Amino acid sequence: MAPGELKGEQLIAFIYRETPDAPVLRHLLRCAACRAALAQYRRVAHLLLRVYYRRSCPAADTLLAYVIGELAAAEAEAVTGHLQGCGECLAEVEILVAAAAQE
Repeated sequence: MAPGELKGEQLIAFIYRETPDAPVLRHLLRCAACRAALAQYRRVAHLLLRVYYRRSCPAADTLLAYVIGELAAAEAEAVTGHLQGCGECLAEVEILVAAAAQE
């Protein structure tokens, strides 16, 4: 890959892959322009994450109330439905359940 050859979608894919793409990584090691572009994409990704991460998720206090059984039936049902599709909230609930079991 020549300097400046990486496209925006390649940089975005590089940011979100757990295992870096070896040719892209080699190119980034040699190309200051692409490293600068990658840094800019990372800043934007970080800002978007801060604004939108878990925006549709129940609040932490709602998850706690769910775990200790203090939600009304309809709200508990809504949280149960949410947990079926949200690994982040499910992980948080599992932590809360473990902490409650230690009490």
